[in-house]
Amino acid sequence: MPLLKSALAALAILLLLAHGAQAEPTKNRVAWITVPTSLAPILFAKPQLARHLGTSYTVEPLRFAGSSQMTTALASGDLDIAELSYSSFAYAVRNANMSDLRVSATRSRTASATTTRRSTRC
Repeated sequence: MPLLKSALAALAILLLLAHGAQAEPTKNRVAWITVPTSLAPILFAKPQLARHLGTSYTVEPLRFAGSSQMTTALASGDLDIAELSYSSFAYAVRNANMSDLRVSATRSRTASATTTRRSTRC
């Protein structure tokens, strides 16, 4: 019985300590080329659109001249989210050996962009 009480007390202390520890918000670096097709630089201008911005994540929009620069930044780890065309996505996977790219959204009307994110390894 005393062992059970001390185990419960230790568990309660651990839970209180874990509750007080807060992690730093995740930093998402998002690429964009032009504003009409990519809303990354203006999407978070209204606080109502992103309630948890700054608490659980932050967004840093980065401007690029084209998808080849985005592919280089994805490969070096300087970028988290990029809009790539279907052909650029294929070149990134095949030629740059970035097999950990993931498609998170597509636009099918003009077949122009695929939003991709490089997964992080723990």
